[in-house]
Amino acid sequence: MKVAHVLSDLNPSGAERMLECSFGAWREAGIEPVVIGMSDGPHSFAPALAGAGYEIEVLPPVRSARGLGALARALRRIAPDVLHIHSESCFDAVALIGASTPGVRGMVRTVHSDFAFRGALRARRRARVALARRLGVVWIACSEDVAETERSFSGATPTLTIENWVDVERIVAGSKEPAGSLVRRELGIAPEARVVTAVGNCDEIKNHRLLAEALNAVSSPVHVMHVGHRRQQPTSEAAAWRDLDPRHVVHHLGERGDVPALLAASDLFAQPSLREGFSLAAAEALCAGVPLIVADSAGLRLLAAVETARIVPRDARAWGEAVESALSAPPDSAALATSAAAARKRFEKARGVEQYVDAYRTSLRASRLRR
Repeated sequence: MKVAHVLSDLNPSGAERMLECSFGAWREAGIEPVVIGMSDGPHSFAPALAGAGYEIEVLPPVRSARGLGALARALRRIAPDVLHIHSESCFDAVALIGASTPGVRGMVRTVHSDFAFRGALRARRRARVALARRLGVVWIACSEDVAETERSFSGATPTLTIENWVDVERIVAGSKEPAGSLVRRELGIAPEARVVTAVGNCDEIKNHRLLAEALNAVSSPVHVMHVGHRRQQPTSEAAAWRDLDPRHVVHHLGERGDVPALLAASDLFAQPSLREGFSLAAAEALCAGVPLIVADSAGLRLLAAVETARIVPRDARAWGEAVESALSAPPDSAALATSAAAARKRFEKARGVEQYVDAYRTSLRASRLRR
């Protein structure tokens, strides 16, 4: 079965990273995957995807007539059995092109974020969802929070939930204690120092300002490792880091490829996001055996049942108390090992690939019924 994945920029974000680590699993499941990136951007992650084994097509932006025309021609040339739509942008137009392409016998759409639109945007998206579903697109959400939001757009129409996955083998191999010690030496962090890690590119949604403000209520010195670029950092967040109490040290590390080693150097993982679709970074931290503090937000509440993850309201005082409490008590090694084992099973790529193959088959059945 040939599957064409349609994305926008091919950057090292969630969908692309999941595809990179799962190429072998797709092939073992009898899937021949092709990746289509639709943007004029640099597609910085395209070489990694190609290195993993994917056939790559780079087309003009999906939000353009030339992009949609190029997609129609590419689909006729590639001749996929299933069209897998990842991009939010123009997903209804992509579905219409897929439905009009001979040989495309099924379509699925993965919703990767919590699009809780309001007002006119909500009305427009409801219409777009209705069109895509009428064309036979099987709807998939990356978390139950996202599924609940999507159901609000389409009523009783089924929405499947397939949780994201991470490269468990890479995380386990790379998050050993010696790797963490090397990171601490690189950054000049003493072995006994307390380290809090946040992973994510800066923007309003990631809400890193909350962590900076919370640390001013933490009495013991803390090193913060922030992984991700700051090109879209809000001015309020930049100011909050400048105002950080001098007893704390923040290491803005930019984009790094050694996240497992950074997790091995961490005492606590923090994610204060306003919302997430599904946090790969949080899943990686769990697999590495690091305790978590996350915001009480969509896409993070799925961790409520995890013993070593604490969900905290988005309040600086509450976060400060939570960080202080987590860092002052010795870690529960048994609980962390149990949580890590469960996470490695829950977020394994083989599980996700198997569920998607079932969804592809469902889309083919839906296509036959539609005809």
